[in-house]
Formats: sequence, structure tokens, C-alpha cells
Amino acid sequence: MKSHGADSPNDKLVRRIRSLPRVAVQNSLMRVGDRQIALSMMFMEDADREFIFSVLPIAKVKRIREELKLQRRLKITYDQYKKSVAIVYQGVMRDRGNDTTRSYIRPAR
Repeated sequence: MKSHGADSPNDKLVRRIRSLPRVAVQNSLMRVGDRQIALSMMFMEDADREFIFSVLPIAKVKRIREELKLQRRLKITYDQYKKSVAIVYQGVMRDRGNDTTRSYIRPAR
């Protein structure tokens, strides 16, 4: 994670991911789309990418790597990259422990 003065969206994301326990990173990123994660890795250093891959299941890593290959053939704007970083960052920041809308509600009889 190179810093060139002001923090880039990538720097902020990597710093946040590295500050969390591995299981929290895995749980958060499993809820984020593969394409969004791949786009957010566009300017990421190899060491940071490998750290993220190390906490994810092999199947998800394979899908993300496929997205990364696809992205090399596409014209992706900086705005698209920034939006994806924001989506992944929000996914990592989300505190799912307080999400009561996903709790199971037993039907009435």
C-alpha cells in the first residue's frame, strides 16, 4: 500500500481490511459481489491482494481472479473503480451484529 500524500480510496480500504480480524474480513467480503471486489483490487499491490485472497474460500478467490482477467480486457473508468471501492468498504464497515431485519421470525399458528 503506497501512499502518495492524500490517502487513495485503495489505501483507506486496505488499511480497514488489515485492521480487522481475519474472520470478520472473510464474513464481510463473502457478502460482497465478486465483481465489486475485483474492481476494488484494480490498483492494489500484490501483497494486499494476496492477504485478501488468503482469508477467502478458494471458490470465491477463483471467481475474483476470473473477474480480474476479464477486467484487463475492459475499459474501466476511475469512477467505476471508486464506486466499487466504496461498495467493498461499506461491506467491510457494516456491523451485521445489530441487523435485526435478517433475524428469523417464527410464523404464527
